[in-house]
Amino acid sequence: MALIYNCRDLLKDKSDEFLLNPDIEPETAFNVYYPYDALEIEPGEILKIKWFSKESIEFVDIFLYRKSTQMYTISMRNLNNNEYTWHIPNDLHWSLHYSIKVQNHYNKEEFGFSDTFSIIER
Repeated sequence: MALIYNCRDLLKDKSDEFLLNPDIEPETAFNVYYPYDALEIEPGEILKIKWFSKESIEFVDIFLYRKSTQMYTISMRNLNNNEYTWHIPNDLHWSLHYSIKVQNHYNKEEFGFSDTFSIIER
């Protein structure tokens, strides 16, 4: 747990700035801020995926990546409400190198990745 001595300690990078002021338009089409770096979660648990995006993006596709390889399709043509609740399959293999990709359903060039997180063994 980090101690916060002043308001500047809250602003570590631009993604933190979005959390404090969601009216700021992201530099890319998507800013996936949850899951965050070093999160550990187990198969069978629920993961709430969260992101900020351009308001004009109506539908999104969501994928699970391990390193640079797409491993799993989480959702296709999901209404873009800036979050999605995913029930992690019980048979998903553990890894320290997972990330989530959220992309515009109609324009595959508009996307963003989460930080790397871990799915660990029970």
